Amino acid sequence: MSKAPLRPTRPSAAKVNAVAEAAKFAAPAVASRLSIRVSRETLRSIRKKAVLSDKKIKRFVLDALIAQGVDVAAQDLTDTDDTGDT
Repeated sequence: MSKAPLRPTRPSAAKVNAVAEAAKFAAPAVASRLSIRVSRETLRSIRKKAVLSDKKIKRFVLDALIAQGVDVAAQDLTDTDDTGDT
């Protein structure tokens, strides 16, 4: 049995891919979001301290990061939605 010959890529399809790849590099830089994984014990400790300080978890963590000298985005400073966290 002979294999089917390889079909060449159409120039129009290759051009679209090249444009998409170039757009990734030309796009303006967007600030990235930070995601941190913590152990269950650490999360419990954070929750307890946040409740004791009468703050939501997100606000408590952001305030702690700011106190340590971490730059926090203005969007996060004004955001009050904690998606159900206490």
